[in-house]
Amino acid sequence: MNMKTLLKALSFICLSSLALAKNDCRTLTKTYNLVKGEEIITDCSTNSNGEIVSLNLYNSLDLTEKDLDKILSHSTLNNLVFTEDYGNCEPLVSRISGLSNLEELIIQSYKGHIEKGVLKGLNKLRKLTIQYTYLSNENLKEIVALPNLKELVFYNPEFESNISFTPLKKASNIQSVTIEGNIEYKLTNGLIKNLKKIKKLTIKDLVVTQSLFNEITSLSNLNELSFKLFSSKKDFKVTSFDSVKNLTKLTALEINSDFSEVPEFVYSIPNLRKLTFNNREIKLY
Repeated sequence: MNMKTLLKALSFICLSSLALAKNDCRTLTKTYNLVKGEEIITDCSTNSNGEIVSLNLYNSLDLTEKDLDKILSHSTLNNLVFTEDYGNCEPLVSRISGLSNLEELIIQSYKGHIEKGVLKGLNKLRKLTIQYTYLSNENLKEIVALPNLKELVFYNPEFESNISFTPLKKASNIQSVTIEGNIEYKLTNGLIKNLKKIKKLTIKDLVVTQSLFNEITSLSNLNELSFKLFSSKKDFKVTSFDSVKNLTKLTALEINSDFSEVPEFVYSIPNLRKLTFNNREIKLY
């Protein structure tokens, strides 16, 4: 074989390899969606090298251990959404620890539990979202131990009856927390007041009671605070606002609801510099 022919052969092999790599998402979708007959891979994307970097997985009961091993074997993953309806996150145990480049993780386990060890050792994780899922003391300890976690999002979170939020006081890396619920959801007391070191807090679609408001205003390190509520009459049940004086580091406040005018307590926040009210920036004098 002469040099020209050899180079052509090598080029063909390289191009074939790249084409195959770029089909990783397509292969997963074909294997698990078409063959299994339901949408298991709900979203998938690759980087410029054809490696899978983002994956949305619905954990069907039809998936075998071998299936899960294969699907969660891509060490290049930096974004994973894991959804299941059977109260079982056990498939993530031992598998997710191999995803050494994971930066964003969403776990949605309806009324389910996150087994011990699932969140352990995800050293590059920057954003964690927990939806509908029961959290235990072990889960909180693992969350606090994540060295690069910057953002934590809870959507209708549930907590074990013996939960202690005190480990969150040590969560020095977590800068931003979002807590979202609905009109029927009641947030467990004690969660917010232990988020002592966060800089940004977003409260969305929760009923803000006096006790919850007091917890929020006890966070003296807050720089940014956002309220996004269904109804000011139904969801904002606060009558005493003296505690806003504790928010000495708060410089930005956002309120989106059906308030007809800016609530008076806003003007008692000592160092407020930016106010966004119903999606409009309001000048402060």
